[in-house]
Amino acid sequence: MNNKKIFLIIGLIIIGYGSSGFGQDKFTAFRALAAESLPSLPPSQIPFLNVSIFEGDLIRAVGDIDVYIVKYVGSKKFKRLILSPSVFDSYGHLKWGNIKDIDESIVDSFAISDLVRAANDYKVYKLIPEGDAGQRLWIKTAEVFIEQGLDWDAVHQVNQVERDSYVDGPAIEK
Repeated sequence: MNNKKIFLIIGLIIIGYGSSGFGQDKFTAFRALAAESLPSLPPSQIPFLNVSIFEGDLIRAVGDIDVYIVKYVGSKKFKRLILSPSVFDSYGHLKWGNIKDIDESIVDSFAISDLVRAANDYKVYKLIPEGDAGQRLWIKTAEVFIEQGLDWDAVHQVNQVERDSYVDGPAIEK
């Protein structure tokens, strides 16, 4: 992004996107406290909570139980639901202490990605979560994928444990 920083003010949320200085783009959100909650401070001194969200980060809306993993492709921002604690634990690199509790509006700014492909498996599935379970629907061909208006960038590679945590539902053939 050529070291450019972009800031948008949305209510009490300020969202910025720019280079971290380490060659990695990041999405940064700053949550401002309401001015009326700090009557003794002028607006220029209202504190901010700086949250940086990188590729592969774990996010959750404050007060929610659903945990998502973040994926960036160009300017697209995706989040994929981690179905259950057993799926979470099947990924050795994921740590419960690394979950970032952030404002719901920031979580909602990421598009939901419900498309997955397991490592060493050519099949792409559309996932339909139902609590700690759910269905996986095999998208039978690339033509069907395109006809459905799906985005190849939204496909996440998952491990076999996660893929198999969903039961087979009807294949998507049209």
